[in-house]
Amino acid sequence: MSEGEDFIKDFFLKNKIIFRPQQPIDGLKGDSKNHRIADFYLPQYRVYVEYFGQFNVESHKERYREKKNVYLSNDIPCVILYPENLGIIEYIFAKRIIYVLKRYKMEPELRKYRWKKFKKEKGENIFYAGLFLFFIAGSFSDINKYQGSLLVFSLLFLFQVFILQKSYRKIFNEE
Repeated sequence: MSEGEDFIKDFFLKNKIIFRPQQPIDGLKGDSKNHRIADFYLPQYRVYVEYFGQFNVESHKERYREKKNVYLSNDIPCVILYPENLGIIEYIFAKRIIYVLKRYKMEPELRKYRWKKFKKEKGENIFYAGLFLFFIAGSFSDINKYQGSLLVFSLLFLFQVFILQKSYRKIFNEE
């Protein structure tokens, strides 16, 4: 593995994205080669990931372009990453996988990816909303005794729900 591929592997591990490295792809139509080997395959999303680490080297550009065109002509869903993408991989990977999943009309995988992203970004808000709901329910047992607490916990619960709803819309309505 190149350093860039190793970086991408670490990104997948950190984000708990299941992957298979060096995944062979056979039976591609219109290809000058018998098979291709993708840098990664994400079975959860049925998407390949290629790292074009030497794209800036003239002698490699044509090889990368051919590989990309073979994938496109065979409808192989693939996220392509370049060296300049590694510094912003969190952002660029999310944008590109969403684009690929939409392009190939892979709705179940798109929902799965967005749900994973939502839980990762807002998991703590879900926890706090549940915690505040627990306290609110407990406060109702003796409403006169805990009126002040009930108001505070209710406001905190509504705030957490607002944050969750706003984030949900942002992630699931991305274009």
